[in-house]
Amino acid sequence: MKRTAVLLLALILLLTGCRKEDIVAHRVVTRIDVTCQAFDTYIRRCYTKEEKMQMILFHIRNIGQRHTPDIDPDTLDTPTICITLHFSDGSRKTYRQKDNRFWQEDTQPWKKINMENASGLWQTVLMTPGDIESDRAAAIPPPGISNYRGLPG
Repeated sequence: MKRTAVLLLALILLLTGCRKEDIVAHRVVTRIDVTCQAFDTYIRRCYTKEEKMQMILFHIRNIGQRHTPDIDPDTLDTPTICITLHFSDGSRKTYRQKDNRFWQEDTQPWKKINMENASGLWQTVLMTPGDIESDRAAAIPPPGISNYRGLPG
């Protein structure tokens, strides 16, 4: 009888203490897609290897967001990086960097950023080949882009 009461009490505590909204799922980045457009150059990369993804994530974490800019970066014809993180639960998060001066997370407002950290992200993407072999066959230059470097590796 005493054992049954203890088990029943433990079950009640377990059920009332573990609501679905209290459980946080652990998400892992499984792939990073990057496109860069700098005037007439277009670069497309896909990263799946841990060490390469960690380099990109390091720069994202250290981008140094500041305040909202006085101008709308979308109106500028300047170099742009678009980074999409793909998570293990199927969700995605997209970042855009414009002209080493501006940063946007998903559809949030643009923020000014640390130019030195931003240029580090550019250099990492330019110098780090992608990992997905299938990108070679699927790489098609966008219209109007004469210098296409979309082939990983």
